[in-house]
Amino acid sequence: MKLKSLLLILSLCVSPLFAQNKYYVSATKGDDTNDGTMWSKAFATLQPALEKAVANDEIWIAAGTYYPTKSISEENTDKSQYNSFVLPKGIKLYGGFPAQADDNTGISQRNWEAYPTILSGDFNDDDEDFANMDENAYHVLILIEADKQTVVDGFTITGGNAGEVKTINVNGTPVFNHCGGGVYAAVISGSLETSPTLNNVIIEYNKASYDGGGIYNYAERGEANPIITNATIRNNKAERNGGGFYNDAVTGTSPVLTNVIISGNEAGKTGGGIYCDSEREITAPVLTNVLICGNKANDAGGMVCYSYDNVTPVLTNVTIVGNYANDEGGGFACRAEDGRNGISSPKIYNSVIWGNKAADFPNIYNYGYTGSNPKIYYSLIEEEPGDDAAGNLDVNTDPEFISAVSADFAPTSDGNYQLDKFSPLINSGNNKFVSVDKDLNGKTRIVDGTVDIGAYEYPETGGGPTNNEYISIENNQLWASGGNLYVNIKEPTTIRIYTVDGTLFYQENRSAEGSKVISLPAGIYFVSLNNSTKAKIHVTQ
Repeated sequence: MKLKSLLLILSLCVSPLFAQNKYYVSATKGDDTNDGTMWSKAFATLQPALEKAVANDEIWIAAGTYYPTKSISEENTDKSQYNSFVLPKGIKLYGGFPAQADDNTGISQRNWEAYPTILSGDFNDDDEDFANMDENAYHVLILIEADKQTVVDGFTITGGNAGEVKTINVNGTPVFNHCGGGVYAAVISGSLETSPTLNNVIIEYNKASYDGGGIYNYAERGEANPIITNATIRNNKAERNGGGFYNDAVTGTSPVLTNVIISGNEAGKTGGGIYCDSEREITAPVLTNVLICGNKANDAGGMVCYSYDNVTPVLTNVTIVGNYANDEGGGFACRAEDGRNGISSPKIYNSVIWGNKAADFPNIYNYGYTGSNPKIYYSLIEEEPGDDAAGNLDVNTDPEFISAVSADFAPTSDGNYQLDKFSPLINSGNNKFVSVDKDLNGKTRIVDGTVDIGAYEYPETGGGPTNNEYISIENNQLWASGGNLYVNIKEPTTIRIYTVDGTLFYQENRSAEGSKVISLPAGIYFVSLNNSTKAKIHVTQ
């Protein structure tokens, strides 16, 4: 056989393994009778694209709200609660494309904040503070044996209600209907890991009658190491553990969270915001530029790391504030029980843990059966004496946030934990611990030569209007700075933001005074408060 022919045969055999197809979905312009191969032939719902896609394929989804249409149960195909989006291993979901996308619309036109793409389990669209959820999907999104090449990017995931104590087999993997209302990710067989990549996501108003209201990530024999970036996990609820995010594996758990807000979540037992557990080996989450605020649980209101071996979380430029626990560990808890080593060794750099409440250990609870060895550098830990030589601030220092909310109000997503211009956290960190170039707002991480303590950097995040250049509406103030809209609220109000073509872009009812910071893409917007005359605001990056 000639060499040229042999190479051709080999290429035909190998190329399908690396094939990457794109499928398109548009609730506005699509039709499920299409083949989904371009925007002009887009599907109207997500399910046909999920059925066609294989590993390494991408699915592009235009702005709109999408509901799961296929049951995960062979026995209950007529009950909406069993409908879920099931994402096989290695497929990439990208939301945030314009609703009116055409065949010339590419990745550069994608903007997940400007073009919200919603995966919802609320089929009746009538949820209100976890009421009216009886018909909701048990799980909005299910990820089976997800590796790092399994990507969910650019979505709001909401309305999951994991309420039935029952196990369903999904593609060979048992799925617990009482866990993971928003996102359920699991691997049972072998030593595989469950490590999906979640970028640019909002996971909110999901519920579980057991573990993981917002996210449930579980590996029975392997590791659980998801990567979560530019995300908000808020206002989720679990009756047991992990109101916002539950991450558990028999072996190691090392989730990586970068630029993440975890707020207003609640757990009936442990870990209101985050519950991270390794039953036999190391629990070592890595958090960078993370805000954990306003969460509530019986134990460990903000975050808990648990293991029978080593507990070694690394927190860099993390802000843990306003969390509440009935018993112990209001803000942050580490527990290494009697197993093998039982050592707890958290590392905390450039971080602030302050204003949390609990009956015991309101800010940090640290326990190791055979010892604990915390390392705290250039941080502020309220009422927790540290080594002055490590650059830590006095334990009684007020961090002077723009607007802090008492832990007594948890669960809540209110509050503004950016730094006031007089904050002692400004320029009080150490640059050697910094590994990213942006803060939680996506602005320059190091300003004025030295990094600030906490998730936000000043002044690029903005502490107020420059030269009093604000607009006054009904005793409230508006101004734009550094890619954000700031609303200084003096009385209860409804904020509405419109694009230049009159489309409602953002709406929120605010019942309390304080400052609200809204990140916006660069452009011109019109803002009204309580249906007032619209004020024109120009946002620049």
